[in-house]
Amino acid sequence: MSSFRQIVDILKQKGYGIAIKDFGIEETSLKSVIDLEPGYV
Repeated sequence: MSSFRQIVDILKQKGYGIAIKDFGIEETSLKSVIDLEPGYV
């Protein structure tokens, strides 16, 4: 799941590290973040 890790890294760089921690690092939770901010990926 290297692409998943890349997305996590991108979101952390964009300042989503806290949001990812709040959601829990799971693919489904990350998809929720992507749905909210599709332009970041």
